[in-house]
Amino acid sequence: MFYLSIFTFLFSIVLRIIFNMEQYIFILIILPILFFIPKRFLIYFIILVLTFNLGYWRSGSFVEKSSFNEKIFEEQLDFKLKIISESENKGETRRYVTKILKISNKENEIFKKGKIIISVPHYIYLDYGDVIRISGRLFLPEPFLTEGGNIFYYNKFLKTKNILGSVYRANIYEVESNNSFIKNLFILKQKFVGRMNHLLPYPEAPLLSGILLGVKDSLGEKRLDDYRVSGLIHIIVLSGSNVAIIIEAVRRSIPLSRKWNILCAYLFIILFAIVVGGGATVIRASIMASISLLAQFSYNKYSVYRSLWVAVFIMAFISPGIILYDSSFLLSFLATCGMVYLNPIIEPRFKKIPEFGELRFIVSSTISTYLAVLPYLLYSMGSLSLVSLPVNLITLPLVPWSMLFGFLATIISFASHNLSLPIVWITSFILKYINLVVEVSAKFKYAAFNSSVSLIGMLFGYILIVLLFFYAKYSLYKRQV
Repeated sequence: MFYLSIFTFLFSIVLRIIFNMEQYIFILIILPILFFIPKRFLIYFIILVLTFNLGYWRSGSFVEKSSFNEKIFEEQLDFKLKIISESENKGETRRYVTKILKISNKENEIFKKGKIIISVPHYIYLDYGDVIRISGRLFLPEPFLTEGGNIFYYNKFLKTKNILGSVYRANIYEVESNNSFIKNLFILKQKFVGRMNHLLPYPEAPLLSGILLGVKDSLGEKRLDDYRVSGLIHIIVLSGSNVAIIIEAVRRSIPLSRKWNILCAYLFIILFAIVVGGGATVIRASIMASISLLAQFSYNKYSVYRSLWVAVFIMAFISPGIILYDSSFLLSFLATCGMVYLNPIIEPRFKKIPEFGELRFIVSSTISTYLAVLPYLLYSMGSLSLVSLPVNLITLPLVPWSMLFGFLATIISFASHNLSLPIVWITSFILKYINLVVEVSAKFKYAAFNSSVSLIGMLFGYILIVLLFFYAKYSLYKRQV
C-alpha cells in the first residue's frame, strides 16, 4: 500500500502536467468504481483517491500560467533582488540566482513571487544575501533542441526551481551587503576552496573542489567536455555516492554519544546541502541519509527502498515538475534505482571477481547504474559514451581515497603547510591519475557518438529492463525453492 500510494501520487502529477484535465473529469471516472469495490478494500481505495487528489492539487502550482503582462518583456525594468546563490562562471559573465523583492517600470510597481537569473560582467563579484538594484530587460526562457534532436523544455526546467526568467548584462546601480549565517558558510567554503587551490596545481585543485563540494567552474569547458565524453562527469557535480561518503565519514568521526552523534550528523547534512547549492542529487541523498539517521535514532530498521521513494515523494511534493523536466533529479533517481534494485541481482553474477577493495561491488554497481540511466541518457542527451564503463571501473575505486586525503590535507594545511605536504602528494597523485584517464579516454576516436532515441524508445527500454528485473527475481526465487 505504501508504494501504491506514492505511485498514485506521482501518476496524478504526470496526468495533470501533461493533459491538464479538470479534476471533475477524474472524479466522474472514479465514482462508478466505488460501486464495485468490496468493503474490505474500500479503505485502501479511499487512501489511493486521497493521494491522487493530493498530487493533482499540488501540481496545480506548476501548470498555472504566469500572471505577468507580456508587455513588460518589451520594456526596460527596475529590479530589487536578493542574491541567493554563489556565482557561476560563464566565461565573460557571471551568473547568479536571485529572489525577487520588487519589479517596477516607469508607470507602476509590478510584484511577482519567484526567482530571476541575472548575468553580470565577470569582474563583478556579489555575495550571498546581497540586496541589489538593477535595470534591464526580462527575457523568458524558451525550449531548444538538444544535439540528439529532442526538445529540452528549458522554460519548464527553470519553472521547477520557480525561476521566471533571465536578465542578461544587468546594469547594477546599487548593492547593499548583508551579514548572515549562510553568507558566512559560503565564505568558509570559499576559504576551503582557496586553500585547495594553494596546495594543488591545476587541474587537480578544481577536480578536488568538484569531488568534495560540487565546484566545477574552474575546470574549464574543455575539461568538462572530456569528463562528459568519458562518462565521469558525475564525480565533479557531487554525485549521490559522494554525498553519502561525506555524510557517513562525518558521522563516524564525531566523538559523542550515540544520540548526540546522530543529531550532529543531521545538522551537518542540512548545512552541507546549503553550502553545496542544494541540487536535486544532493537533496535526494540528504533526505535518504536523514531517514537513515532517524531510523538509527528510533531503533527502527532502515529500508533503502522506502527511503528512496519517500525522498521522491517529498521532492515531488515540493516541486512537482521535477519528475518530468529536471534531468539531474531523474538521473540521480534512476542511478539510485540501479544501485538499489539491479545491483543485488547483478553482483552475484560476478563471483569470479575478487572482493578485495570492494572491487566486485564497484564493478557490479557501475554496470547497474549504467544500465539504469542508459535509456534516459540516449533520449535526453542524444549521445552514448563507449568508454564510460571501463573508465568508471578503473577510477571510481580511487574517488573515496581522493576525498579522504584531499580533505585531510586541506584541514591540516590550515595549521601547518609542511605537515600537510605528504598527504598533498598522495592526493595529487590520485587526482593526476584520474585526469590522465579522462584525457586519454576522451581522445579516442569513437569514445562517444550521437545515438538518440525517441520517447517511445526510452519507455520501451525501461519496460525491457523492468521485465528482465522481474524475470531475474523469479529465477532467483525458483533456485532458492
